[in-house]
Amino acid sequence: MRFLDSVPVRREIQSRYRQLLGAWICSAILLPGLCLASESPACDIITDPIAVVECALAKSPELRNEQQEVQVLRGQRVRAQSLLPAHPSVQVSFAGRRPPTAGASGAGQTTFNWYVALAQEFEIAGQRSARVRAADTAIAAQQRRVLVTAQEVASAALLTYYDALASAETLTLGREVAAIAEQLATVGAARSQAALASPVDARVAQAESARLFALRYEAERRTEELKVSLAAQLGQPTLSEIRGSLDTLPGNDHGAAQTEALVAQALMLRGDVAAARLEQELRIARVQVLRRERAPNLTLSFLAQRDGFDEQVFGAGISLPLPLPAPLGPSRAGEILATEAQVTQAGLTIERLQRQVRAEVLRALHREHSYRSQARLYPAELVAQARTDLAAIAEALASRQLAPRDALLVQRSLVEFLMGSVEVRRGQALSRVERLRACGQPLIPRSEGGPR
Repeated sequence: MRFLDSVPVRREIQSRYRQLLGAWICSAILLPGLCLASESPACDIITDPIAVVECALAKSPELRNEQQEVQVLRGQRVRAQSLLPAHPSVQVSFAGRRPPTAGASGAGQTTFNWYVALAQEFEIAGQRSARVRAADTAIAAQQRRVLVTAQEVASAALLTYYDALASAETLTLGREVAAIAEQLATVGAARSQAALASPVDARVAQAESARLFALRYEAERRTEELKVSLAAQLGQPTLSEIRGSLDTLPGNDHGAAQTEALVAQALMLRGDVAAARLEQELRIARVQVLRRERAPNLTLSFLAQRDGFDEQVFGAGISLPLPLPAPLGPSRAGEILATEAQVTQAGLTIERLQRQVRAEVLRALHREHSYRSQARLYPAELVAQARTDLAAIAEALASRQLAPRDALLVQRSLVEFLMGSVEVRRGQALSRVERLRACGQPLIPRSEGGPR
């Protein structure tokens, strides 16, 4: 890794650092929905995905912790840009001088002596500039981690939000079929008592009624659990209301964009990949710091004293430690070797993340395409007609126009169809969120996620 000391390589590192810092600024512009609002929004009533993102980011302790880490690193940069490596050293001493009493000429003569020495250590190998560059790279890497955390927090909240909407729709469907379940049990028992149906048919009707009621209770439990989870993600004790629609998908469709183009876009926009690159730059900068710290610091000293019998002495000095190679003296060789190995590790981390990002993008694209194709099996007109037919079954059972055996077959098909529709729309919304996260794209479009 000695090639890192060359001037062209250092210039290349600085150039790449500026490019990555520019990419971070562009990512901040591309993610307007992830920017924290100046005022904390009201989060007890959720009306749309924008409110979910705003509240999740405004109330996230993980995000605030990462932002505070940026302040920690800025404080370390203040320390790194100190001009002097240590405080100046001042030494003052006083003494009284008296000659021997043997001589008659100087007998009894005394004088007062004083000594003042000032010493200051200086770095002469550019250690300060290397430390400042390392601190700047650390700040840029942490700012990228802030974006990564924001994207993860927002996407997790959106996933829970769409899960809650799907569960709420399932609960509505469960309440609708509860009327059918009640009519099935009532009509089946009545027909069995009147000897119009066999006891087996009555028991089958009761079992189907229990299944339909269980669907409702299961939907109620899941809805409450998801409301609690979403409230925790938004930093609220409870949520008064959750509104929205599974048909309002987050973000924009990637259209006819090629898969490789989306993979390349993800590798450019994903904050974790950029943070890993900056982490490698940080370790390279630390190698530079360690190499420059091997150079001994120069110490300049100045001396003023009144010595002897009223003798004025002024002087200056220079000192330079003599570094000895390991193992004779302390050396940075081991630390440099370890940090160079960490640079290699950082490169391997980048490679691993690039493979992971590619796999995530491909999986997300495949899932979204599959759900989009499956959604065509559930046209809106057919879903609306199925709900109408489901309500008609309960009325037909109540008016004895439909036999329980026929109602069992019809309602089961309609309920499974409607539940399948809800599940597909849920999967489509979740896959869209996952694709946006995997590709590093804004979760909320600019037109929707701008300042309110």
